[in-house]
Amino acid sequence: MCDNKGLKTVYLTGYSGFLGRAVLELLLKSGCSVVLLGRKNIDLKNTKFKKIDIENRESLKKVFEKDSSILVHLAAKIPNAKPESREEFLKTNLMGTINISEEAIAAGIKKIIFASTWDIYGYSQPKKEIDENCIPNPENYYSMSKLSAEKYLSERTRSADISVKILRFSNLYGPAPSQNGALMNFITNISNGSKINIAGGGLQERDYLYISDAARAVLLAVGDGGKEEVFNIGYGKPVSIKNLAETISLIYEKFGISCSGIEYGNNKGNHSRYLNISRARKELAYEPLISLDEGITKTIMWYEKSLRKRKPKIVVFDIDGTILNVNKRYTETMEMALAKYGFNVASKISKVLEMRRSGMSGKQIIKEFTNTDDPIVERIDKLRKELLNEDSFLRKDTLLHGIIETMGDIKQSGYKMVGLTFRKNVARDLKNCGVSNYFDRIICKDKKTSSKKTEELIKIAKAYNVSTFELLVVGDTEDDILAGGEVGSKTVGVLTGLSSYERLKYFGSDYIINNLTELKRIIVNKQY
Repeated sequence: MCDNKGLKTVYLTGYSGFLGRAVLELLLKSGCSVVLLGRKNIDLKNTKFKKIDIENRESLKKVFEKDSSILVHLAAKIPNAKPESREEFLKTNLMGTINISEEAIAAGIKKIIFASTWDIYGYSQPKKEIDENCIPNPENYYSMSKLSAEKYLSERTRSADISVKILRFSNLYGPAPSQNGALMNFITNISNGSKINIAGGGLQERDYLYISDAARAVLLAVGDGGKEEVFNIGYGKPVSIKNLAETISLIYEKFGISCSGIEYGNNKGNHSRYLNISRARKELAYEPLISLDEGITKTIMWYEKSLRKRKPKIVVFDIDGTILNVNKRYTETMEMALAKYGFNVASKISKVLEMRRSGMSGKQIIKEFTNTDDPIVERIDKLRKELLNEDSFLRKDTLLHGIIETMGDIKQSGYKMVGLTFRKNVARDLKNCGVSNYFDRIICKDKKTSSKKTEELIKIAKAYNVSTFELLVVGDTEDDILAGGEVGSKTVGVLTGLSSYERLKYFGSDYIINNLTELKRIIVNKQY
């Protein structure tokens, strides 16, 4: 995107903020050369840093190089709980914008992207769906300063014959510790076991936009931006505060945490507003991709893992690959299935585990060995799966090294242990190996009728009256890691089975260990 139309460099302010971090990530992924302008260097690969203070015009001298570049100006002073003066907002949001824009224009910058706010419209608009033609009516010093900066940029860039794109964002939310507002307050209340308190009847409607969609709008404006100057950037759909609270409550229920209740105030005011985003759709090809449910789920999972940090109470093992070594069975059944159809691969079979750990499926491995896309591949793979579950092969699985000592230490430390498997005769096999007594519960499902692993994890959490955030899922494949991640559980990837370090890391494993003896360090020593 940054190679289009001769664009070379993006200068970025506000890169340490909520929106700025998300924008920086997308700019780097898209191949942009980024120069960070601010007070502190975050030392990121593929970026340059120049120390500046937008309130100090002298610090901005000679910052911009003479090239076809873009300034993405996100730095701003935003409201917080403490009383703040008009001068503070004007100094940063208006004078800071004037200072950096004047220096950028003098250096020949070609485009300025400016992050504004939907607060410039105020709450007394004649209609609740707000488009860019609505007359601004700012009601606080923050929105006044932003509107003043908008007007300056509009006039100044017109006289300088450069492009400006002003993006008016609605309520942004997502993973960030510095958030405030109703959405994050509701999450905090439910997580802490407190009631949700709503001022008024909860019928007032708002517009909530997930942070990655907001960042993508900035990237679209960097790439082109169309002929218009001002754009509403929001979700484009109204959600009432009552519905927001109920949605957060329902999502928490899926993770095993109940809301203590929702209380409403006496004020039945209905100051509703949401953004019309038709112009952004047409000119920027902008479309929100993250639904409210998905965005709230992501935010809750981040909050619970990063801020709430609940300690695991239940350890869930995927038995095949973390308790029992399945490598020999996987290799031998692959060799036998291929041999049945006339493919002798004995000399190459040692490569099977390496291929599987690289991410290849059983069917892809068969294609590699047979060098064909013929329907015979389907028949070989079907036979291989049948052989995998034959008792004669299941008996060949052996106990992984160090597991008995590890499970003993985990049990003595007070954790409950649950085994999850699809194998037949699991009770017999674990008893023969001497580990069945360590499990509080063993869940054996039939693959043909089984629900997803995520659903099994939810059932386990309910059975023990804990949340899924209090499960520690131990597995050897990406399926195990994905299942745990989807329900917010901490995950441990074990390099004893059918996946590689790179794949376990890619799919989001919180910890990756070489063997089960290392699991003791994580669980018994509580290094999670």
